[in-house]
Amino acid sequence: MNCSALLSPLLLPLLTMASVFDAPELRVAPSPAQAAQLRLAPGTRVVDSDISPAGPRVALLVVDAAGARQVVFWEIGQPQASKIWDVPSAFAARSIAWHPQAEALFLSGQRGGQWVIVQLAQKGGQWSERQVYTSRQEIRRLVAGPRPYALDYDEARHQQVLAYRLFFGLRGADGSYSIRSVTEE
Repeated sequence: MNCSALLSPLLLPLLTMASVFDAPELRVAPSPAQAAQLRLAPGTRVVDSDISPAGPRVALLVVDAAGARQVVFWEIGQPQASKIWDVPSAFAARSIAWHPQAEALFLSGQRGGQWVIVQLAQKGGQWSERQVYTSRQEIRRLVAGPRPYALDYDEARHQQVLAYRLFFGLRGADGSYSIRSVTEE
């Protein structure tokens, strides 16, 4: 029997698979022609920030003079930022990161006796949170993987199942941090 006849049914799905590297490259734009800055209200400070992968927009996690935390967007060069979400008072958010497709944000911080990571996404014009990870150990910093990972192969559609990973530091009992990740679905 011809060996290639036996291997063809096995190799055919591999030939039709799209690669995780088929995702389009991010467009890198030049810096603005002149410096830009955002003036915050007195007593307001930035806890963390991240630049959108889709353009000159900054997501800022800020705390005001009264201690209330908010997520605001600043279009670089505009004189004002716009508030998109009031962080619940029971959530001491410390870190913010954009989803690689700029469709959502991730925040981490402490809520009660737990450390949590939440996804903040806009649905029907409103921003709402969805918890994606919880730990009793301290979570430090968030970094979204810029490219999707191949998780599985969908036989019915003849394509890879892709998802993004979110990386973070998790504090161990000895005080050191290990790098962990969760799949964003």
